[in-house]
Amino acid sequence: MKTSRSRLISWMIIVTLMVVSISLSVSAWLPISRGVSASSAGESVGLDSRLADSSNVVKEAPASSGENFVMKSSVNGLTAEVAQVDLNPDAPTVSICADVPTIADWLPQFSATYNGQPVGVMGWMLLDPSNTAYQEKNRCYLVMLSNEQLGSKKISGTLILSLDYFETSIPERLPVDLIAKAKERLKDSGIDFEVQNVPHGQNFIFPKKPDSYSDEDAFQRVTDALKDKVYGPWVFTIDLNQK
Repeated sequence: MKTSRSRLISWMIIVTLMVVSISLSVSAWLPISRGVSASSAGESVGLDSRLADSSNVVKEAPASSGENFVMKSSVNGLTAEVAQVDLNPDAPTVSICADVPTIADWLPQFSATYNGQPVGVMGWMLLDPSNTAYQEKNRCYLVMLSNEQLGSKKISGTLILSLDYFETSIPERLPVDLIAKAKERLKDSGIDFEVQNVPHGQNFIFPKKPDSYSDEDAFQRVTDALKDKVYGPWVFTIDLNQK
């Protein structure tokens, strides 16, 4: 009986050690969460940190840059500045903090080139860990660039990133004053539209539009008329030579 009991205890110890060993092995491969959130168009998205990679170069923006490189730009009283450049070959990003025209839901529009060649802007996220950015006139964005041009582990040269303009978002249900503003903007276009409420949104009806316009063309013109826009551009010339 004692022998059986001793064997049972021995097996329990062995199994316990195996479980601990497996747990440590698994945890060593798990990415660590930064606890940072991001939002775009009113949605919050969790951001996981990337695993450390010797080929991944992260540059904090310098307080001042050389004559040929521009990390800060001011246009019409609004200032934007590069905060960080992440040269991860899988997902290159640039973080930008910028003044917005008013306390409203302004959406930035970006474009970029790398050594003179166009670079795709895959999207952006509003960095908002405290969920207070909508109250602030200076907001920070994570701009995600295509790795087609920037995916090399030996990146060098110049990245030009442009914040071309800001535009306001369009609410799910249009208020009366915004509809009136859009109609006023379109009064010389030959387009007239009405708004029809439907579940979870609204439809546009076009009682009048130019003969050459399809409904899609008219819809695009109305959509543009519903937005306020503030143009830059705020242009940044970023040194990507790894030093």
